[in-house]
Amino acid sequence: MAIVALSLSACSVPAQENGGDGTLVPSSLEPRALPERTVLKVSSAGSFEFMTALYVAEAFGELEKENITIEYVTLPSGDAIPALGLGQVDVSCVGIAATLFNAVADGADVRLVLPGPSSPNGDGLWVSTAYAEKPDKMGAIRIANSQGRAWLGIVPVKRYLDDIGLNLDDVDFQTLPIADIATALELGSVDAAWLNSPAHLPFEERGTATRVASYEGSEVATGFAFGSRLLREEPEVGQAFIRALMRTVQTHLTTDYKSNPEIVAALAKSLGLSESQIAGGTELDFAFEFEPTLQTAAQEIWIGFGDVLSYDEPLAPDAFIDPRFTQSITVE
Repeated sequence: MAIVALSLSACSVPAQENGGDGTLVPSSLEPRALPERTVLKVSSAGSFEFMTALYVAEAFGELEKENITIEYVTLPSGDAIPALGLGQVDVSCVGIAATLFNAVADGADVRLVLPGPSSPNGDGLWVSTAYAEKPDKMGAIRIANSQGRAWLGIVPVKRYLDDIGLNLDDVDFQTLPIADIATALELGSVDAAWLNSPAHLPFEERGTATRVASYEGSEVATGFAFGSRLLREEPEVGQAFIRALMRTVQTHLTTDYKSNPEIVAALAKSLGLSESQIAGGTELDFAFEFEPTLQTAAQEIWIGFGDVLSYDEPLAPDAFIDPRFTQSITVE
């Protein structure tokens, strides 16, 4: 999406109260500090580049302008949505997976509210050089990821399999903790692994694996999800959080943002990388609305498996996406 630089006022005004029914008052991108300091528990499975807007918002004071403090909670991927539904966390930074769709179908009050970025960075299916150089790849392929068959990567994986003459029945999915996936690929215990940036960097630098599949175009497989606190009980707080992230994108994450040494330093600290690794990486592309084609395609594949989803027809996008927060904020 084209990013338009804005001239924003640094002053804040009191947030307007909502009616307690989940309604939102229209807002600009200017800060509207909440009347009281508000702590939000934000979960993720680790530190990932798709969380760039959040890291930069915190480092550059954009959340402070909204009177919000973040408390990070580390949760395995499979636990993020259940914890959100139970109110144990307020926001989940998630790789979108079947867990979300099953929770929604079963009545959980959880929704995606802001997409993660899209970009040609290192996220994707990385195949070991040893496997890639096999003259005949027919036969089973072992693929490691954190959620087995139940993540959106199943769509680009299927595209790759189609190209090499295999199908999903030929895949031995190895479900591993995120921290162990790269190690499994490095040790050769799997043929391929789905890696999220920055885990791909050692393989790219050494040439021991090649990325063969990734999300394409506007496909986005990550996002920020809210539970009932921010969806229904305190939507003005959810709006303030989203406003801070959107403002961060518009003011700090414009073209060539990785040429800004302060941003590079903030991301290096958050991601545990060197500043040279951050500066040398591909910049992300940010959007504020979901394009749900990928989510629909994944549901259709999962339904074909028969044992991934708890329902047998794809959910409509408005069942798992709540666009109110981004749509209530005017971007000029």
